[in-house]
Amino acid sequence: MADTLARARTVTLLGSVLTALSSGTNYVYSAYAPQLGSRLRITYTQLNIIGLSGNMGVYTTGPILGRIVDKRGPRPLLLSSFFLLLIGYTGLRSYFDAGPIGDDKLPTASLIALSLFSYMTGVGGNCGLSAAVNSTAKSFPDRLRASTVGFVLSGFGLSAFFFSTLSHLIFPGNTSSFLLFLALGTSLPIIVCFFTVRPVPHAERPDPGPGGLVWQPETIDSSSRLLAHEEPVTAVSSEIEVHSSVGELYPEVVTPIERSRSRSRPSFELSRQSDSARRPGIINRMGILVDLHIAFST
Repeated sequence: MADTLARARTVTLLGSVLTALSSGTNYVYSAYAPQLGSRLRITYTQLNIIGLSGNMGVYTTGPILGRIVDKRGPRPLLLSSFFLLLIGYTGLRSYFDAGPIGDDKLPTASLIALSLFSYMTGVGGNCGLSAAVNSTAKSFPDRLRASTVGFVLSGFGLSAFFFSTLSHLIFPGNTSSFLLFLALGTSLPIIVCFFTVRPVPHAERPDPGPGGLVWQPETIDSSSRLLAHEEPVTAVSSEIEVHSSVGELYPEVVTPIERSRSRSRPSFELSRQSDSARRPGIINRMGILVDLHIAFST
């Protein structure tokens, strides 16, 4: 069982890194923005609006997506990320391939549509990142959580560099192919990770939450737990405290009280002999003392 969970945890980590690598392409906008502006006769202000829409999609949806992944698990966000990234980059590519619209400048409706497609790519990237980070954080214990989450965030930060480098090597100067590569290269890996990224339970978190693997830790019965964690209670010898008063002994026997399934020290109670048991001895000793007093007096 432990080996199965370890393999599932490794698969989740690798899938989360791949998801994060596909989710940070919003920062590669500067690689195709000049060609998009030149092709569609977009002004620098309009290019900034389109780019800002992508950033707004990333940063304004964080709290909402975090709430969703906490309540529903990572799969709804991964599925949403697949559709948003595919539709967003495909829409940008379709406008680029269609060429300029109008004679002088880009119409307002087209600017809104391009901004919407850019916003979709931002939201899709944030969906994938939220699902990847959440699954990784829930799958590893405290001593490994920061390292694994940092590994996932590194994939997100290297996403723009990864895709821009591949585009220059495979599609040099071809912006349409680059946008198609972004549409397929970001969405297809995420839909693959839809089946692999999920929270995996561990000893510190047996319940991984919604969408995670189910793990029932081995139970230990009470007798095994007692043998493993409790020291047997040793017999305590009786201690007798002797008090003298007019030649009489008052024994006090210390007896242990048995406390099963407890880690505390065994407690003790003092049990005295009953007065009825001591009374004959007292009367006899008092009679002897009276006889001695009379003898010495005479």
